[in-house]
Amino acid sequence: MFVAICLDANNQVFPLAYGFGDIEDELSWTWFLNELKNAIGSLEDYMIISDRHLGIKAAIEKVYYNVPHGYCVFHMAQNIKNDYKRKDASLLFKQAWKAYRKSEFKEVMLEMMKVNRVAFQDLMNVGPERFMKKPSTDFCVDCYKTTNWVEAYSGTIFPIGHPSEWTIPGDVRSRVVHSPPFRVQAGRPKKKRFKSAGEHINGKTINCTICGKSDHN
Repeated sequence: MFVAICLDANNQVFPLAYGFGDIEDELSWTWFLNELKNAIGSLEDYMIISDRHLGIKAAIEKVYYNVPHGYCVFHMAQNIKNDYKRKDASLLFKQAWKAYRKSEFKEVMLEMMKVNRVAFQDLMNVGPERFMKKPSTDFCVDCYKTTNWVEAYSGTIFPIGHPSEWTIPGDVRSRVVHSPPFRVQAGRPKKKRFKSAGEHINGKTINCTICGKSDHN
């Protein structure tokens, strides 16, 4: 039985199509994907996720050759755990595909290389683009991007540059800035701070004599 499911924008999974074949091979998957394409058409702005079955990979390259193809990270994490007998490598892989920043992704992958170089090399052969998150900037509205903010305020706010580029006069550079004078208050130092308005005082609640409620007098 061949099943195609879809993940919507609300992170909900629902069945899309199903079919029956003799055996799970390239020919059967090609037939199923052709029937899927006839039913729903092209998959613009979509991505196909599957396990690393060679028959699925070959069928997708024939039918949906212009659609990005990624691998199921849960299957990959389980394979790393079973094939290399390293639970720590599997946990690092989960941290990698959950990373939102490229710097965080690279940091975790470098740690995986130290833990298990063979597992790291296997993931590099697969291709990070098949299991890492797509950059969030691709989905960001232009008005929230840094380049637009820089252009919007370029006429009123000027960058100060790196401190190494600053021209500081000698008389200013020679001045020594000391901390302001501080005088220790008389008496024992207080260990408790003054409560702000609206905060409850432990062991004591003051109620209004008119309405009987607290927190406003």
